[in-house]
Amino acid sequence: WAVGIGSVVTPCYIAEVSTTRLRGVLGAANQLSITIGIFLVSVLGDYTFVVDYEGQTFSNWRQLSVFGLALSFFLFFMFFMPESPRWLAKTGQAEAVHGNLRRLRSSTSIDSEYNGIMSESTRSSTPAGSFAGTSGGRQLAPGALAVAPGCAEEDRANERGGSLLSKYRMSLIVGVGLCMFQQLTGANAVMMYTTKICKQAHMDNAELAALAAMGAQVIFTAVACGLIERAGRRPLLLFACSSMALSHATLAYYYVAMAHGWWAPSWLALAALGIFILGFSLGMGPVPWLILAELFPTDVRGAASSIAIAVNWSCSFLVCLFFEPLEEAITPQGTFGVFCALSVACFAFVMVLVPETKGKSVDEVLAELSARRSGGIRTAREVPLVAR
Repeated sequence: WAVGIGSVVTPCYIAEVSTTRLRGVLGAANQLSITIGIFLVSVLGDYTFVVDYEGQTFSNWRQLSVFGLALSFFLFFMFFMPESPRWLAKTGQAEAVHGNLRRLRSSTSIDSEYNGIMSESTRSSTPAGSFAGTSGGRQLAPGALAVAPGCAEEDRANERGGSLLSKYRMSLIVGVGLCMFQQLTGANAVMMYTTKICKQAHMDNAELAALAAMGAQVIFTAVACGLIERAGRRPLLLFACSSMALSHATLAYYYVAMAHGWWAPSWLALAALGIFILGFSLGMGPVPWLILAELFPTDVRGAASSIAIAVNWSCSFLVCLFFEPLEEAITPQGTFGVFCALSVACFAFVMVLVPETKGKSVDEVLAELSARRSGGIRTAREVPLVAR
């Protein structure tokens, strides 16, 4: 339950408190922290918190749980963190928006960002024709729209249920699709069964090789934090899908070759794992969590993210549950062939439907999605504001 809440809230909060320039870096840092946690737990569980029983070595899960409990106390520092200015604007707390922006920004001038946040909140909750003026006693710049807290909440309540699936249908398709493909392309299957794959490849010290794979994931995800604002979201996703498809195809060939006595050196399987970890860490690992927060306005971001992440965890559960039975039913090579086909499908999905969100506001992203849906080529600036 707590992990589910964190999975939804963390990407949303990061996106809402970040500047446009730092949104990609900080959003990818969320995935980086997850990979660091997985790596740390693996090291501690395999080499620190261990117990010998009847000649076998096991991880002492009780000690590991106490360690996790100790780390969880850092979450109490969130009580001292400022509330998201965009969420405050959504609830009509204009003065609090200004105050929290001052806490979050080192710049002395925050009026432009403040007016932009208030305008975005108004556009998503107030009918066209709203007036410019003051908000919470604070004068807005010309062209900015004021939030009317009293009537905004009623409008939002009436609109939230239907607009999520109609007004933001394309955003929901993209967000849910990326979260679904993130799991169905076999990430958890590969990472959780790396030791088994290494043993099947007749590698010496398969456990250490699996740990090295997790360490490589941390390093490549850290690299992604630096690349994500330079390269953009779409190129990283396309690179990831291509790399993962190549990796799965290589693993499928490796198992076929093993079965028929063909050329199949053990390093080929290790290289395939490395290619997969590289692609996933640079693209399909961090980008879906980041882009999910960039597809929706504040008004529906929480509800939409909840749907997409519920799909993500459901697909993760299904992949982990059926990976071994699928291997037994259609052989390992058949299983990795399925993952390869799904990676190719993900490539096509990104190519056709996923917009580039780097450096764009939510309005611009929604405008591009609208243009894609209607088959147009218009940019965000060519779409009238009323249509957003």
